[in-house]
Amino acid sequence: MSRIGWKMGSLIVLAALVFCWLIKTPVTAHYWGKRIGIPVMLERVSYWPSRTNMREFRIHNPKSFKNHTAFSAENGHILYRANHLFSTPSEIDLIELDNVELDIEFTNPLGTENNWTGLISKIKPRTGTVVIHKFAINNLTVRKTDDSTPNHYSRIELEEVEGSGGFPTQELISEIFKAANIDRYL
Repeated sequence: MSRIGWKMGSLIVLAALVFCWLIKTPVTAHYWGKRIGIPVMLERVSYWPSRTNMREFRIHNPKSFKNHTAFSAENGHILYRANHLFSTPSEIDLIELDNVELDIEFTNPLGTENNWTGLISKIKPRTGTVVIHKFAINNLTVRKTDDSTPNHYSRIELEEVEGSGGFPTQELISEIFKAANIDRYL
């Protein structure tokens, strides 16, 4: 009888580990979406003690827009030191995104109302401070609905981006738009 109990217990533990492995990506996407204040989607994520890798990171547009995705990155890497990640303020050494597409969908002819103004209006401030020492985007393509020619940027690099209301989502969006010379659309 005890042999069957031991085997059944082992099977339950193994099933729980497989289940946790399978749901780590959607749970991570939900957590990050709550953390940055915007719903996100991930295809795959892997964790290491000082690094997180992700594949197909996407930020969705609000429901009223035609295009489904406002921002997508093919690959992403986050480097950190665990003791600094959970300290006050939280510190991230590097966030690097590769092959990024940023779409701006206008709702008025001037471009002052668009998907990004809609996304920013939904961000709720959180408590705590997060400092990103370096944020880099490799191969950025910016597409606007009023322009048939996309703009390409080989690299955008930001340093010491800080958010006193939690993760610096608004600050990052603002700095990326400034670096790509599209800040007039925010």
